[in-house]
Amino acid sequence: MKRRYYILLLVMSLVIGALIVVQGAISTPKNFCLGTKSKLSRINFSGQGRSASLVDPGSLEYLAAQPKLKALPTDMQISDGPSFDATIGISCCGIGTMQALVSSDKKVVRFGYFDSLLSDASFVYVLIGSNAPHPLGECLTFLVDGNATGKEGKRTRF
Repeated sequence: MKRRYYILLLVMSLVIGALIVVQGAISTPKNFCLGTKSKLSRINFSGQGRSASLVDPGSLEYLAAQPKLKALPTDMQISDGPSFDATIGISCCGIGTMQALVSSDKKVVRFGYFDSLLSDASFVYVLIGSNAPHPLGECLTFLVDGNATGKEGKRTRF
């Protein structure tokens, strides 16, 4: 009887631990997209046959500081562009994965995240201005124009 009790206790502990980990993986991208807890340590992009890591502190601060828009201004649209899985790391708070779509003109990045385990994706838009740090611009260029950089498929750090 004691053995069953200990097994049940172990299983419940594992389930609770797994839920905590999953919730952290959901809340990290959500917090970034809502503009809270936004001390980024890195963003890893992967997909479309290429992957890149954005680790430049200035670029990460720029992305964290930019307003996260629920809708684009009426004079802007995302024409087309590649989408990527984006794994973000937030200093001392964990990691999480979200979806990133980079516009072909490299002026907009759309991030998709989940509010909860059972919700549909929510989206925010980040406008990339002419004052964006150079490493961020290089990263977006590599993601959109991978062949033009001569680094197709290579893991690249910016």
